[in-house]
Amino acid sequence: MKTHYKPLLIIISGFILSCKQKPLEFIKLDQFSKIDTIQQNGRSFIMKQLNFIVKDYSNSQEAKKAIDAFVMEQVKNSEKGITYLLVFYKYSEITNVSHLKAYPRDIDRYSQDNDMIFTYRWLDGKLESKTVIDNGTIISPR
Repeated sequence: MKTHYKPLLIIISGFILSCKQKPLEFIKLDQFSKIDTIQQNGRSFIMKQLNFIVKDYSNSQEAKKAIDAFVMEQVKNSEKGITYLLVFYKYSEITNVSHLKAYPRDIDRYSQDNDMIFTYRWLDGKLESKTVIDNGTIISPR
């Protein structure tokens, strides 16, 4: 290989390696996670809602698979008869722990319409629904 190609090869290799997806970081929003009892048709149901911010999220297949795997880890020991709702937001200037701690109403005013990306609903160890959201618009299911 000629010497004048080596710097070009090094630059291209560095670019390819830098484009690789960073591992996702899942941050639980404890202040918005809750356990609730719902009365319906004379019966009581327990619902656990867990909310997470996903740092370094990109709209890629790798990121979607990582979130699916994280969900499976969260619900693998789920209790029978309890509905689990897992809500995921992408990290942003507004949707982050320090901002939402100072301005909790922004989860409703901003995050749900701009940064919510997925919801998963589980009952009795089975996925009931998965919703994909982009800028406040439900993409799937339609």
